[in-house]
Amino acid sequence: MKIYKKNNKSEPKGKIKLSTQLIILLLLLSIIPTTVLGIIVKEKIEGSIQESIGMYSQKMIEQLATNINYTLQDIKQDTNTLLYSDETIQYINQYYQLSAQRLDELEGSLSAKAVEAIVNSKYLKGIFIIYEDKIIYKKDSTLGTDTNLGTLDNYLVSQEFLDSEVYQTLRDLGRNEQYWFKLLSQDTKGIYVGEKFQNQGGKNIVVIFSINSSYYTDILKVSTIDAEIPILMIDEKGNIILSDNEDLIGNKNFEEQFNKYISYINSLDEDSATTVYNNKLITFATLDNGWKVFLDGDIHVLMKHLYLVWNQLILVMLLFIIIIIIISIFFSGRISKPIKIMSTYIAQVQHGNLEWGRKLTKEIPVHNREITALRDGLISMVEALRTIIVDAKEVTNVVENNMMQLKTIACNTTTSAADVELAVSSIVTGALSQSNKIENCSQLMNSLHSYINDTSEKMNSIKKVSQTTIHMSEKAKSEISILIDNTASTNHITQIVSQDVEALGQEVNNIGMILHIIKSINEQTNLLALNAAIEAARAKESGKGFMVIADEIRKLSQHTKQAIDQIEGMLGSIHHKNKLALEHMEQAKSFSDEQGPIVRATTNKFNDILDEMENLNEAIQSVTALLSKVALKKDEVMYEIEEISQVTEQSTSITEEVSAQCSVQAGYSEEMTRMGDILHQSIGELKHTYQRFKVE
Repeated sequence: MKIYKKNNKSEPKGKIKLSTQLIILLLLLSIIPTTVLGIIVKEKIEGSIQESIGMYSQKMIEQLATNINYTLQDIKQDTNTLLYSDETIQYINQYYQLSAQRLDELEGSLSAKAVEAIVNSKYLKGIFIIYEDKIIYKKDSTLGTDTNLGTLDNYLVSQEFLDSEVYQTLRDLGRNEQYWFKLLSQDTKGIYVGEKFQNQGGKNIVVIFSINSSYYTDILKVSTIDAEIPILMIDEKGNIILSDNEDLIGNKNFEEQFNKYISYINSLDEDSATTVYNNKLITFATLDNGWKVFLDGDIHVLMKHLYLVWNQLILVMLLFIIIIIIISIFFSGRISKPIKIMSTYIAQVQHGNLEWGRKLTKEIPVHNREITALRDGLISMVEALRTIIVDAKEVTNVVENNMMQLKTIACNTTTSAADVELAVSSIVTGALSQSNKIENCSQLMNSLHSYINDTSEKMNSIKKVSQTTIHMSEKAKSEISILIDNTASTNHITQIVSQDVEALGQEVNNIGMILHIIKSINEQTNLLALNAAIEAARAKESGKGFMVIADEIRKLSQHTKQAIDQIEGMLGSIHHKNKLALEHMEQAKSFSDEQGPIVRATTNKFNDILDEMENLNEAIQSVTALLSKVALKKDEVMYEIEEISQVTEQSTSITEEVSAQCSVQAGYSEEMTRMGDILHQSIGELKHTYQRFKVE
């Protein structure tokens, strides 16, 4: 069973260093709130400015619409004054009834009235009277200098105009109704207002007034906010009538883009409103004639000064971030350097190096009490572990020496048991031979008289065998005495080994107590990290950096706990091996205690054998002395022979028992040798475990 397996795994790749994590954390703590705050402030300011600009543009457009409506009212008043004057009514009603002379007089009066009205009005440029699709009167203030008015009379009687929607609308007007329109042709381009002349004959009489569009263009230009923000005047169909930027009128690209906004504001179904559509600020108001005054403002143009300020603020934020990065690098190095140094030395502990306590004290810069306590606790833990390993090595060496002595004694005991077994086998052989001889004697006693000389020779042989048996018994007795002495030595050494193993178990218990103290220190460190995390949480944003440090300390504490658990596992294995060694020593002692009585019983048996052999020798001597009296005392000899036979059988039985006991003793010796090998293997594994730690 392996006690320790070396960890050859390298450090995990792809992990971010603590200093890098601290830099990232400080950057996130500074950049994210600043960015979020900047975005929120930007959105709020943009919204507020958009709302303010919208309110301002709405009021401006509404005021512009009000001013234009005043002019529309003035125009209606001027046109009605001219249209319903006596000169105009009389001229139109009597146009086909009067003579040419009278018609010229009325036309002169009407022209004087028209010129007066046009000259006194800021808005009117000319007047055209169409009677049943024919122009019966025209007058303009430019006296022919306006080329559009000069060619307008031809257009107004053309079939194109007479079939147009404008002319049909003019013919369908009711009393006191006016219709504003714009002609887009290059020759007739301009703004016009038409009105149907009510007469009793039901004739189609339409009066068209030419409007001074430059006046409204000037009004739009005066109201301009920015050259890039046009103000437009559009009709009911969305056609651009006027603009402060005259280049936009007739610009096809602008009109195509502008049609989307027209569709959108028409869907609002409101007379005036301000809204944002496609990043455009759209403000409009409806005039009394149905046209709309329209402001098309790009948000970026309206807020270009704000965006300039934002760009400057972004530059300041970038400078602020650079300063934060420098500060983060400084403080992260200041915080992570001690932890990095300690983690490096802890990695050396994993590889067995414990000789760095004084180096750690010199190399770690101390900036706070927590790092100092962590450093001192780590040094104390390593020193305690080093002392434990040194003591355990000494105890292991003592146990190994005693184990080798025990193994030597066990081998000697096995050899002695083999010798005793060989001697007992010889005794058994002699006893069997003696039994055969006695049987022969019994047979010869039947022919005692004829074989007396042979009997005497056989008795001499028996005597020699008896003496040999006595000699071998004495030798076996001596070997058994040696076996008794070896057994006593074995018991003594086993007792010493048991005491050493118990001392080793006590040292292991001491190691466990020291590990308990280390574990308590580690728990206090973890508790200190938890308290630091709680205090950092209370400090909210400013304590997040310390929360990360507390989290790293807790991780270090967890690594320390894992190392303690590994040491506890190794101590548990040592304790288990210690327990097995004590059990084996106890078994060896039990076997030795059981062997003692057996050896003593064997010794007593050999004493009995010697006594019986001596009796046998005396009997043989008696038989020799009484050979001459064999014939007379045959029955007595036969009785003696029977006794000798019984003694021989007893000797055979005793020797067989001694042989069996010797076999058992040899088995016990082999078991002690096997237990010694197991103990030697356990000590080897324990020493292999110690070898990973480099201690002097």
